[in-house]
Amino acid sequence: MPPRAAVQANFTEGKGAGKNIATFELSTRTGEESGALEAAYASDQRACARYKDGSGLYVVRSFEGPSSITGADEVVGRWTERIYYDKSYKNLAYARHYLIVRTGPIVTYLSYAFLAVKNDPEAKDFTRAANLLAIQLRKNAKVFS
Repeated sequence: MPPRAAVQANFTEGKGAGKNIATFELSTRTGEESGALEAAYASDQRACARYKDGSGLYVVRSFEGPSSITGADEVVGRWTERIYYDKSYKNLAYARHYLIVRTGPIVTYLSYAFLAVKNDPEAKDFTRAANLLAIQLRKNAKVFS
């Protein structure tokens, strides 16, 4: 795919250790290009389903998340990374939810890193990430309309 201009912003929620971090990135793609982008994300998921990262933590990726997001024309990519302290994948350190959506020519990428909580110990609930992304899409609509 041809290179496109992109912009990125990082935000934190909370203070000190254990704060949640959201990263947004905007770029442009045509509808035809989003199919290639979706295929690239799927290929990446298969290649990197389980690995040990540079910090010695164990990462497990899985395809999951909402199939639609308010304000988006298409969900191009969605997955969870669960980062564990141990090789047996029992002691969850933290998780990341990824959502990549297209609205017209604008592709919006969200990575949301967070600690698991008691009511979602497996980090399966995408509500917070989906809500953050919907807010960003409303902002995009105002800026790019």
